[in-house]
Amino acid sequence: MKNNKAAITLIIILSALVILLTGGMIYLLTGGSNIPFNFILTNKDMVLVDNYSVLKDDVKKIYFNLNSTDVEIINSTDNDVKIEYYSNRDNNAKIEYNNGTITVDEEKYDTSCIGICNTRRKIVVSIPNDYKTNYELKFKSGDLKSNIDLSGNNMAISTMSGNISLSTIGEAAIATMSGDVSLDKIVGSIAISTMSGNIRIDSFNIISNSSMSTMSGDVRIRNISDCYIDTFTKSGDVKVSNNDRKSDIVLKIETSSGDISIN
Repeated sequence: MKNNKAAITLIIILSALVILLTGGMIYLLTGGSNIPFNFILTNKDMVLVDNYSVLKDDVKKIYFNLNSTDVEIINSTDNDVKIEYYSNRDNNAKIEYNNGTITVDEEKYDTSCIGICNTRRKIVVSIPNDYKTNYELKFKSGDLKSNIDLSGNNMAISTMSGNISLSTIGEAAIATMSGDVSLDKIVGSIAISTMSGNIRIDSFNIISNSSMSTMSGDVRIRNISDCYIDTFTKSGDVKVSNNDRKSDIVLKIETSSGDISIN
């Protein structure tokens, strides 16, 4: 009996060490900088912890540098750009405004969690219908979504494992490691790169040279305007319909093992 109790105790200790070491490796690989690590366990619901509102003409750029925070972009009912920050934890980044740029930088307030965590955060960006600006959005594991028309904006988006789901966009550069990219409509040109994430585009009105690349993710595009589609894959399947080799506009798509389907 004593041997069984000792074995169980040893298993518990070893399991805790594995969780600690694994969390530490993830923390360091994802750019965490504050030590010691924090264990955060809370069942609290998210509440509004910070918000900012400014006239649209005074905002030239929106910059987010986030950890696991999700972002949703919606239409506002007035001429203000509004940022609402929801969280269920006590230590959060602040919304800052300086020289025409709205910033939320969670790296300044990093309290990364190792072990069993239940931290939840979300940012809601409300913008007028005719508002156009520059977006620079960086995520580690948070998702980005919007069901409104964001064409006319210049967007630079990067994630590690977060998914990107947008309705209508214009000029954009998107990079993700394992997150999926899902776009209903592109009006402009785009550069997308993923490692294992899939790329799905329902409608692409391409106006200048663009590119897409994946390692193991699939690329699927429907309803693309006239262009030359230059594809390369090592082991994936390729299916392209209505390819115009004489077009001055080129869409270059490369994969390692992912399939390419365009129709």
